[in-house]
Amino acid sequence: MRETFGEQQGDAWRKWRVGRVTASNLAFVCDRLTRASGDKKKGDYSSKRDLYFWKLAYERQSGRSADNAPTYWMERGTALEESARTEYSSMVKEPVEQVGFVVHPEMDFFGASLDSLVGSRGGLEIKCYAGPKHLRIIKKGEDPCELIAQVGGEMMCSQREWIDKFLFCPDLIALGSKRSYRARFTVDNLVWIMFDGEILSGKKVLDYFQCEVRTMELDLQNYMRDEGITPVAPYEPKYIDGKLETEAPDPGYDASKGFDEQDYSFLDAGADAP
Repeated sequence: MRETFGEQQGDAWRKWRVGRVTASNLAFVCDRLTRASGDKKKGDYSSKRDLYFWKLAYERQSGRSADNAPTYWMERGTALEESARTEYSSMVKEPVEQVGFVVHPEMDFFGASLDSLVGSRGGLEIKCYAGPKHLRIIKKGEDPCELIAQVGGEMMCSQREWIDKFLFCPDLIALGSKRSYRARFTVDNLVWIMFDGEILSGKKVLDYFQCEVRTMELDLQNYMRDEGITPVAPYEPKYIDGKLETEAPDPGYDASKGFDEQDYSFLDAGADAP
């Protein structure tokens, strides 16, 4: 498995992600219209997929992250992650080890950030949803497509046999409340519903994900070629004993900062905002 040194959210982790398709965004890569809309027909890629394409195109030309400032729920998840990991660890009998950014063994343009590795065969994905969503998922057993795509992408990149989803909501203090919930995804129980209602299961889901990731990469390469652009990212991986070097190449500025965090003081202060 090809993983980074260092912790998630660190500078090196952020830089290695720049310009790469990530498992957390895989649902956008696969998003297709279930009915005609505007000049697009059923089965065409959605505006969500288009937006993610342009985000990656920007990152590849700038070397900078296009991620927006973290939302309340992102910050909440980060704040609760260690407590969730501790509670999960108390439930399993295998070692739980944090991991950095994991690059796909064959597709260098694709990577994932598992919340932990579990033993020699598993992985962990922690979700700290809002309370009502937490309860609904546990009761209904219906996972968001974003989670299905994310754990599928994590399996592909890490080559792990299973990923445990761990829902954690410490707000639930009533006796008998399920403040935490664990369920296991394997290749065999993966399910994906296509835009036309066709249901894929098992390895066919991962095959479909791989096809869509490769299509996104081809679209990006074609765009760069047609526009005569030589991309500066994603940075070419260099490995030491199977792990990425500690530091990504320095593009001459802080690539870990998103668009909104850059210094644009040189712009005309009187100009209209876009």
